[in-house]
Amino acid sequence: MKTAIILLALVSFSCAFVVKKEEKPLLGGILCDICQNLVKGAENEGADAGEIWLKGQITILCKDLNAGSFLDGICESVLDGIVVDLDVYIKQDLPPLVCCQKVDCCS
Repeated sequence: MKTAIILLALVSFSCAFVVKKEEKPLLGGILCDICQNLVKGAENEGADAGEIWLKGQITILCKDLNAGSFLDGICESVLDGIVVDLDVYIKQDLPPLVCCQKVDCCS
């Protein structure tokens, strides 16, 4: 009986600690500068910069990498996946680095 109580206490104790998973930026952070440039451009554009504007700029910024069509496509795909959240953070007037950290482009 003592063993069962001790075992139960150990299991309960170990379950009480939540290990926070260390979040890593998307693609190792190589999109951090692109993301920040995107946010700065949206801030300069003002109220007209929404999701459609962001998607258009993503295409331009990813092609400017000159990394080849395959990597350009990956860049566009990843950034297209965060456009909605990024737009929300931009509209909250958060700094570019903070916006990009919140969407996991920067660490």
